[in-house]
Amino acid sequence: KGLRPEETQIISAPYSGTPVSQEHYPRAGYGFETPLGRDPKESLALLERRLEEALEKALERAEPGKPILVLDDGGHASRLIAQRFKADAHRFRVVEQTTRGLRQVEKLGKISFVCRSIAANPLKKYEARQVAEDSFLNVDRTFSTLGMSPLEGQPLAVIGYGTIGRGLALLGRERDCEVGVWDQDPEKRARARAEGFFAPDD
Repeated sequence: KGLRPEETQIISAPYSGTPVSQEHYPRAGYGFETPLGRDPKESLALLERRLEEALEKALERAEPGKPILVLDDGGHASRLIAQRFKADAHRFRVVEQTTRGLRQVEKLGKISFVCRSIAANPLKKYEARQVAEDSFLNVDRTFSTLGMSPLEGQPLAVIGYGTIGRGLALLGRERDCEVGVWDQDPEKRARARAEGFFAPDD
C-alpha cells in the first residue's frame, strides 16, 4: 500500500534534497522540506529542530500501540529518539540507510527501540549511480549560477570510498575528471587504487 501522504513528513538534509525530490513529493501530497541555514552548522541545527518537531507530531498522531516508522539517513533521528524521547522510544521502528548512520547508532550503546540497517543491502549499489548523477547535476547548477565551468573535466576529490563515494569516483572518471580519493580506511584506499584512482596513503 505504501506510505499515506497525510501521515508522512519528509525532512531532508541539505546534501540529500535533490531537485527531483523537492518537486515530486509535495506534488504527490507529502510534507517535504529541506531546512537551510547560512552555513552547515546552522543547517544541521535547523534539521535537528525540525526532526524533533516531526517526531513529537508523530507521537501525538499515532494510534495507541501502533508503531511509528522512521526512515533515517545518517543517524540523526535515532540519536534524537534515544536522547530526547526516552519514555516513548519503544514506539519507534527505525530503518537506517547509511553505514555512517549505523556507526552513529552504535555509539548510542543500548537502545530501547528497534533499528534495522539496510546500508549493506545489495540493492544499495544501484543507489550510488543516482546519487552521483544528482550530485553532478547540483554542482553544475551551482557552478553555472556562479559563472563557473561545469564539473566535467575538472579535478575532483572524493572523500570517503564507500558505496556512494565509489559511485561519485566512477562517474567522475566517466566525465573525464581527474579523480583523487581519500578514505580513513586503508583497505578502501587500497581498493580505490586497485580500481585505478589516485588514493595516497598519507
